[in-house]
Amino acid sequence: MTALLTVDTSTPACSVALRVGGRSLYRYSEEARSHTRLIMSMINEVLE
Repeated sequence: MTALLTVDTSTPACSVALRVGGRSLYRYSEEARSHTRLIMSMINEVLE
């Protein structure tokens, strides 16, 4: 089974998405200048 993790921090919003098989999970936040504070917890949430 293939898994794909995507991370986007190139805009004022940051997002993380995980696709495993046919299932997709994502987290999205529009908090300017908060990417470094948010990104690792967002990744952990989709991986759990």
